[in-house]
Amino acid sequence: MDMRKQDGITLIEKIATTSNLVVVCEKVYKNKGAAGLDGITVYEIDEHMAKYQKAIIAKLLDGTYEPQPFKRVSISKGNGSMRNLGIPVVRDRVVQQAILQIIEPPCTEPYAWWCDRSEPVGSSYSIVPGRGGINWLVLYDYLD
Repeated sequence: MDMRKQDGITLIEKIATTSNLVVVCEKVYKNKGAAGLDGITVYEIDEHMAKYQKAIIAKLLDGTYEPQPFKRVSISKGNGSMRNLGIPVVRDRVVQQAILQIIEPPCTEPYAWWCDRSEPVGSSYSIVPGRGGINWLVLYDYLD
């Protein structure tokens, strides 16, 4: 499926640019995090992207990009129970951040008047007043 031919949607063309991926790689590097199943760490991100960036962009544009399986790990919580985590490969973190970088500003700017300015979002749900007495329930999971 060619993502560029869907009703004039050009978001994928904004996401899959070298300039966006360069900015995103820096963010992923700063966020640190463990290596995924492929064993590639954030410290190897520049070398990895230099080798695979063109292929990633091409796959994003033609709709064939597929994320890799998560690495499953369990960490202990303060109360003695275990918490299961899924750790994506660095390449998938780059793609996720590239998407977020493009879609987040248009989605949050219309509600900037309503959101608490000290934190990007605040809590896990919000009621946004709408027109004609209709309110929207907005659910989100925001990680910085």
